[in-house]
Amino acid sequence: MGFEFNGVGYAWEMHLVGLLFLSHLSHSATVNCQAEPVTVFTDATVVLREGKTISNGMVVIQGEKIISVSESGTVPTDAKVISLKGKTIYPGFIDGYVGKGVKSPPAPSEAGKPNNTIAAPSSLWVGNRKGIAPEWKASENLDFSPDSSDLKNGFTAGYLSYGSGGMKGIGAVVAYSDSKVAGRILNKELGCGMSFKSGSGTGYPSNILGQIALLRQVLADAKSVADGGKLFEGDRPSWMNSLDALQPMIKKEQPVFFEANLEREIERAYRLQSEFGFKMVLVGGRDAYKWSALVGQSKTPVILNMDLPSEPSMTISPTDTTPQEFKVQRYELWQAQMTTPKVLADLGIDLAFTSGSSGSEFWTNVRKSGLTEVQVLRGLTTIPAKLLGVEAELGSIEAGKRASIVIASGPLLDAETKIEQVWVSGKQMFPKPEEKPSK
Repeated sequence: MGFEFNGVGYAWEMHLVGLLFLSHLSHSATVNCQAEPVTVFTDATVVLREGKTISNGMVVIQGEKIISVSESGTVPTDAKVISLKGKTIYPGFIDGYVGKGVKSPPAPSEAGKPNNTIAAPSSLWVGNRKGIAPEWKASENLDFSPDSSDLKNGFTAGYLSYGSGGMKGIGAVVAYSDSKVAGRILNKELGCGMSFKSGSGTGYPSNILGQIALLRQVLADAKSVADGGKLFEGDRPSWMNSLDALQPMIKKEQPVFFEANLEREIERAYRLQSEFGFKMVLVGGRDAYKWSALVGQSKTPVILNMDLPSEPSMTISPTDTTPQEFKVQRYELWQAQMTTPKVLADLGIDLAFTSGSSGSEFWTNVRKSGLTEVQVLRGLTTIPAKLLGVEAELGSIEAGKRASIVIASGPLLDAETKIEQVWVSGKQMFPKPEEKPSK
């Protein structure tokens, strides 16, 4: 239809334009009416990131995001104002490695089980690699709900990996909110968890030597695939999925999160890393003080397990038959292990934390670790945000980032300081707000 200045066409065109304009106004009004509520935190000490603080700050959040941070400002109309005089606001803490919240992969299939009279038994069969599931994706198999102890400690997000086996699958970074699963995922696919644990079930491997051999074999097979080698004839076997999943690690595009606490485990992890060249993040690290020169030279990031060993008893009693020299050795070992956090931090490597199974003891352990508040805050915020690829969302308090914050009664390392509130993605998760009584 053209513009007919002497006919009905022009009038009809103008009528349509008018209807479209009114529709736009109506839509705009609807959007404004449905805008998410604004919450303003005032009068608090705001720690934007380590070493950068506002003494009397205002943080404005709307929906899942931080809108603004300032020393003073005009409170938006109709905003909910929460005065936090005498309190300190920190960026939400990030647990660098969480061995829970992911469903178990299925047991190895016996489909196509070979004839044991002419081939190796299925317990040694290449398709029955116990505890080897690098293709298992945490983001597609989440069975996760925010744990009350995690929230009480101030954690607002964490890297989730399946908890057992030698190759645990592809991890995911998840916000500790109560939204639907898809809304919690901040980084869908990141690295692969590995350990010297053989996983559940019978058959090969049945000891640590077998486990090391199996890890080396799988990594060698994955490297062969990367180099163009063909490992099978005929139909593609299911175990090739594992080798495909390992390609980003073999090509150094993604890190391996390697669990190792004991001195010999850490040494073995470094040997595997040296042999196959993958990028490694050391998880656990209890005895890393013994390998401090190697850790420092390689600049390997460490996610330190803060489930620290308990102080051994030196008490002498008539019923205790433990030799005193053994008690002394045990105590000296404990003292050495307790130096690990400060030794690693002083090396200048990237040091993050996992709460492990420390629960209510997490902050007690942090406060006796010998670390400064700046080192602790970096290990809970900016460093894990960088390691886990979520710097755009977490790690500091600034406009545009996710509204995940921790409200504490004072400085982190003060023994009297309590975590009083934890907000995740703009919603108070600890303590849960009291429900309004029904009318």
